[in-house]
Amino acid sequence: MGWRYLFLLLLTGAAGVLSGLFWLIPNGLMSGVLGACLSLGTIWLGRAQTRQKGQLTIRQVLIAGAGAGLLAGVLMTVIYYWAPDYDGEAFVLLEQPLGLPLVMGVLYGIGMHWGYYQRRFSQRPVLASLGRLGVICFLIRAVGVVVGLSFLGEVSWDSLGLVMMMSLLFSLLGAVPFALLWTGITIWFDPAWSSPNWRDGGSPTAPPAASPASE
Repeated sequence: MGWRYLFLLLLTGAAGVLSGLFWLIPNGLMSGVLGACLSLGTIWLGRAQTRQKGQLTIRQVLIAGAGAGLLAGVLMTVIYYWAPDYDGEAFVLLEQPLGLPLVMGVLYGIGMHWGYYQRRFSQRPVLASLGRLGVICFLIRAVGVVVGLSFLGEVSWDSLGLVMMMSLLFSLLGAVPFALLWTGITIWFDPAWSSPNWRDGGSPTAPPAASPASE
């Protein structure tokens, strides 16, 4: 199981970088950090469910999401303000609040972990997870773009339409591919993804219970 966790961390980090390839520095690096940190949260939840031999509570999911998102937010803040750009100069937007990447990281952590947890109540968990997490990332990214531009003083009634188009474009090109790649890799490598007794609150690694017909 350890190798699956290792691949989960490496591949979700790489998927994050790939989703931000059009703007590798700083967006690609930030997305890579975010993907790996989110996987740390899912790994912790999977191991916690195995230990307690029962379904996770929403409180555990939100705490894990907030913790993973906070770690990602701290690292994204460092990358955002101190990563060199292609010209070797620091990529710094001093007009934007220092806490914006931090808040975005926490929102991504909570939203993605909540969305991932909801798979347990779906008849089609793969499609439901892909769709749900795609929408969550799209909305968070769109709001983040609008907030960031507003702090730069770029949002006015005259430019509101352009700002909304920019937020939608950034979300479609970055956030949605990130969500789909992260979810697909997690489905493949997370040992806690599938379990025959999800809806009974069982452990994700427990064997399926024998049906009355087979006894």
